[in-house]
Amino acid sequence: MKKNMILWAIIAAGAVLALAACDSGTDTGTEIDPAKRANGLLVLLDNAFPEVMGTGDLVIIPVEGLEYDEEGNVIEGDIEEEPYEPFNPAPIKTRAQLEAEFQQFLAQVRANTPFTQGDGSARSAALNVPVDAQVKRLVKELNTNGWTSTTYPGQSTPSFPQGRSGQIQTTYIIYALYSFDQDMDYYIIEVETTIPNQNFWSSSGRHDWYGIIRRDFKEYWMYRVKLSHTIAKKMPDGSLVNLPYSQASVIKESPETANNVTNYTSGVNHTIGGNVGFMGSGTATVNAGVTFSNSKSYGLSDFKATSRSHSNISTPDVQTIWESTKKPEYKTGNNMTNPPDLSRNSATFGASWIYMVEKPGKDDQFVLSLTYDLVYTSSAVSSALWANDMIHFYIYPTAPEPARIELARPNRVLAAN
Repeated sequence: MKKNMILWAIIAAGAVLALAACDSGTDTGTEIDPAKRANGLLVLLDNAFPEVMGTGDLVIIPVEGLEYDEEGNVIEGDIEEEPYEPFNPAPIKTRAQLEAEFQQFLAQVRANTPFTQGDGSARSAALNVPVDAQVKRLVKELNTNGWTSTTYPGQSTPSFPQGRSGQIQTTYIIYALYSFDQDMDYYIIEVETTIPNQNFWSSSGRHDWYGIIRRDFKEYWMYRVKLSHTIAKKMPDGSLVNLPYSQASVIKESPETANNVTNYTSGVNHTIGGNVGFMGSGTATVNAGVTFSNSKSYGLSDFKATSRSHSNISTPDVQTIWESTKKPEYKTGNNMTNPPDLSRNSATFGASWIYMVEKPGKDDQFVLSLTYDLVYTSSAVSSALWANDMIHFYIYPTAPEPARIELARPNRVLAAN
């Protein structure tokens, strides 16, 4: 009897130490080395983008390891859902559905020009030259197969549910302009990403045991998404050379830091005076300056948004981060509160900025590179007879593989009068 009491005392002491080491409001997890991240989404976008002058481009990137039919749709049965994990995923759209939606979007972009001639005042004239946008929509299937997570001292890393998948859409609207008076390229960039978090979320139905400790899970909820962009010059041999920070700069980043708000606005308002050349049909120019003005509102409840640019080695780096400010908290019994709505439902975020490139050559080609970093979380109530606590396992389904978009060249040759 005495030996049994001693044994139980040792077990209890060990479990208390394990719980003390877990997260009870602060992050004690260690980020995984990027090279060791799981194969859920190795490359968000491919790098085979032809220069597009006045047209749109829909690129669909398949998941490695899955089988597809001739139309690019996933063959039924390749991904199996966990039967004990109730969740409500959005359907995976076919290539035909995605293309139809994209054509509708492209028509909307072309029908609503954000430019006026002059300084943008009430007396400014409508722009009477053709102006086209470079439009890209990139669709990537993300699945939970093979997801791994951070580790916690005193806790075993659980196995995670497999077979959940969804389509991430990232859309670019890019306008390329050239100022003859300043000898300067302007690239007005708007990016929007939509993540189907409801396809990965489940609020109940799964638990495991770590010794005598029961863990009840809510997973997966999105903790953070970060988009990082750089600009480089494309050389004749196809290689990329980072632009020096003295030649390329960033202005009008949006959103500025936003926190404790329900919505935020992303947009650009900027005027370029004098003679201005555009990309698109013909060799359009105006000589009275132009004003670009556009904005859009996005939800941000229980999230914060941060946008910043800085010198990253030798080229401007624009980073936009959307991060949850609220985690599930212990409630009663084996229950916890829910994470933010944006973390477990479809979430759309947008950002915009302007790249300025000084003294470009007449035929210079520049390339925009994107790194897409996504973090999900599996949260659990850790329960024992003597205590209840919260633990959070951070999961990295994306590896920061860069994707590249060749930016359309604006007209840099002023027509003779």
